[in-house]
Amino acid sequence: MNKNKAIKDIAKQHNSWVNYIRKNSMSESQFKYAEDFVQNLYVKLLESKSFCDTKIYDSQKQINRKYVFTTLRWLMLDDVKKVKLKTTDNLYNIKV
Repeated sequence: MNKNKAIKDIAKQHNSWVNYIRKNSMSESQFKYAEDFVQNLYVKLLESKSFCDTKIYDSQKQINRKYVFTTLRWLMLDDVKKVKLKTTDNLYNIKV
């Protein structure tokens, strides 16, 4: 199987993936941008250098929903773990 076929098969259940993100969102932005997380899943699979259809399809050649849900969960966790740098202005002249 090729990547494009796998993405097409996964995209047939697009609404299920979006609902999963909304149900399990860890922040308001994840709930609001659930579609973007699913699109990131598609991009991640397309860019994967170690693509293996045995991960995406089960023994009956159906989409392995557990693999997709796990990947989406990791995308959400990565989003939460992002370090947001906080900057402050130097308000005082510090002399040592």
